[in-house]
Amino acid sequence: MNNDYQTYRIGFIDTAFTLLYNNEDALTILDLLFADFEKLPGIETTRDYRITSQRENGEEQLTLHEKEGEEEREIYRGTSRYELAYDLINEIIFHAVNKKKEHHALHAGAVWRGECAIVLPANSGCGKSTLTAWLVANGFHYLTDELVLLSNDGTITPFIRPISFKVGIEELKKILEKTKAVQSGNLEKIAESDIITSDTGTMLSHRLLNPDFSKEKKKVTDIIFPKYKKGTALDFKEITAAKGALYLMQSHVNARNLKGHGVGDMSNIVRNCRIWSLNYGSFADIEAIFNQQKEFFG
Repeated sequence: MNNDYQTYRIGFIDTAFTLLYNNEDALTILDLLFADFEKLPGIETTRDYRITSQRENGEEQLTLHEKEGEEEREIYRGTSRYELAYDLINEIIFHAVNKKKEHHALHAGAVWRGECAIVLPANSGCGKSTLTAWLVANGFHYLTDELVLLSNDGTITPFIRPISFKVGIEELKKILEKTKAVQSGNLEKIAESDIITSDTGTMLSHRLLNPDFSKEKKKVTDIIFPKYKKGTALDFKEITAAKGALYLMQSHVNARNLKGHGVGDMSNIVRNCRIWSLNYGSFADIEAIFNQQKEFFG
């Protein structure tokens, strides 16, 4: 067992974190989770976290602690890499946006292709991560599956993390089986450094679904509110800006920090976008939409 901790620094916009890890097993988790993060040297860290990985009776035991001064809080203890990674990424998200006053933080996925940049706001359980993955696996470029920060002019700043699913890898392959990424064999031989998986969930490097990735600044052109329910008839329609602004506020996670809870700014943003409502029950529905609407979606 090696408990000589090394330092791993990450940052998002103007918030920095220090992550301590004790061995290569713990480092592989951090490298997957934060491959696209900046280091932000010179900015004081907001929070410190410590990951400990050790082998006991041939099984990896993991702990995650938050450290503040001499005080420590245990966040996770167990054997699931996925559960530890899920808890850690949620900690980082919370502290990265909790006090933000310059952006609108939205619980949303986001992708782009050509001149089209799509934001997918949705509550947990509506299938936004799976829809984001399906679009990326069919040629869209990844921005995020979880958190979008929007400027008042509509510029997207994505929280770029691995795509997270509440299913194991074999079930995920079935969901994505007809996508270009799976048919080309991208998910047949996955390196350990590109995936964290368990019975309860999977985190997958977005580059496995589309290796063509760059950190380009995009302005939102389309906002689609997706909702998946197996067997539901397809209902895809353009909605008014007023209704779009109302729906968007339901995904707004830092409204309390903004003047007027950001309502006026959100209304201005949606006036410059196309706004859509999407209810669907299969990915055959999605394929039909994005093939038939190429004048909108590139």
